[in-house]
Amino acid sequence: MLAGSASYAVAETLGWRSGLYRKLKDAHGFYGIITIATLLGLLVNFSGIPPFRMLYYAAALNGIIAPPLMVVILLIAGNRAIMGRRANGPWSKALGWTVTVLMAAASIALFVRR
Repeated sequence: MLAGSASYAVAETLGWRSGLYRKLKDAHGFYGIITIATLLGLLVNFSGIPPFRMLYYAAALNGIIAPPLMVVILLIAGNRAIMGRRANGPWSKALGWTVTVLMAAASIALFVRR
């Protein structure tokens, strides 16, 4: 499932033809990503790293990466030139920035705590 969803995401992002209904010659990039993702998953299985530890580190990395991504999202969502009349209002902006600051503080605390 993860290999397939990753392949769809990469193919759509890069504008490649995608779909499991397509033949290999019509969507070689799509099937290539499925193959690479499956092989990486297989290698992870034999890496010797306990799965729960790997999940823990993946969650920590996600928490570290989230604040910068949230800043970009909030800047785009609050920009009327980009979003038009659907741009974030003052309450959404305030809540979004508050949550972003809290996420950043938690991410920094992860390093300070050690």
